[in-house]
Amino acid sequence: MNYEHTQEVSAVRDFLWVSLFFLGPLIPGYIWWRYPIFVLIIMVPCLLLTFFLFAFPISQSTISLTNENLEFRFRYRWPKLIVDLSDIYSVEAKEVSLWRGWGINTDYVRGRKLWRVRERQCIEILMKDGKRILLGTNDAETLTMFLSSSLKGLS
Repeated sequence: MNYEHTQEVSAVRDFLWVSLFFLGPLIPGYIWWRYPIFVLIIMVPCLLLTFFLFAFPISQSTISLTNENLEFRFRYRWPKLIVDLSDIYSVEAKEVSLWRGWGINTDYVRGRKLWRVRERQCIEILMKDGKRILLGTNDAETLTMFLSSSLKGLS
C-alpha cells in the first residue's frame, strides 16, 4: 500500500518577514545616519541566502508511505526522516499548538520530536522503544488510516 502527500505553504510571507529582519534596520540607518550604499549591496545577498537556506526549504513537506517504511522530507529532500514500519507501536492524529514552531523541534519535557510545516494537524507515532515523533500534515486522518492498516498488515 503506497501513499504520498505533499503539503506546500506560501513562501511569500516568509520572504517578507526575512526581508523585514534584514532590510528594516537599514531604512532608518540610511535616512538618519547616511549608511553607504555598499551596506545595502551586502545585505541583499545575505537576505536571499538566508531565505533560500532557512525559510524556503521548510515551506514544503512530503510524506511517503510504502510497505516497508514511512518517509518525511522537506523541499530539498534534506533533512529527511525514515521510519521503519516494524519499529512503530501505534499512531494517532493530533493537533499541536502553533507556538511549537515550524521545521524540526524537540520537546524535551514530553520526549517527542516534531517535524512540521505550519499546520496544526499532526500524526503522533509512538515507537516501540518509547520515542514519540510528531509529523505535521494537512491530511492527518487519511495518513493515520493508511498507516494503521499498514501496521495491521505487519502483525
